[in-house]
Amino acid sequence: MGRLRNKKGMSIVELLSAIAVMLLVTVVLVTGVRLGVKAYTKSVSMSEAQILCTTLTIAVSDELRYAGTVHIDESGSVGFFSQNVGGDSQTGSSFTSDKNGYVLLGETPILSKSSYPYGLKAEVTVTMDEADKIFNAKVTVKSKNNTELSANEFQVKPIRRSSLEINHQ
Repeated sequence: MGRLRNKKGMSIVELLSAIAVMLLVTVVLVTGVRLGVKAYTKSVSMSEAQILCTTLTIAVSDELRYAGTVHIDESGSVGFFSQNVGGDSQTGSSFTSDKNGYVLLGETPILSKSSYPYGLKAEVTVTMDEADKIFNAKVTVKSKNNTELSANEFQVKPIRRSSLEINHQ
């Protein structure tokens, strides 16, 4: 009978206290991991936006550098004859974005769909300084909820600037 009285173990209060401490530690760990994943995703998304902006800047500047006849309408929208895409003889090709936020030149995408990770969207606007025959362009990359993540404004001098034909519509 002496053995039963010397039983050692945990009381219910000690057991509940241990479970409460374990739950608290688990909640802190889960919260920390969630914040870490969120920060990582935001960082990668920003990095991808900068890469997309740089890639679009290069593609747009290459197209504008070799532009043929330029067409400018009343609203200031610039269309041009593209060496790669061609263009309508009256309006030329211009940069637009489709419903998914992919940049098009005329009807042709200038980058593949895989270039727009994490739901990124892009816009390109082009104007022209007619006196100096220089294109002014802006590339903007936005998140899927339309927050601007990266932008780049630049100027492009066409190679055949002296013989560049500019038509108004």
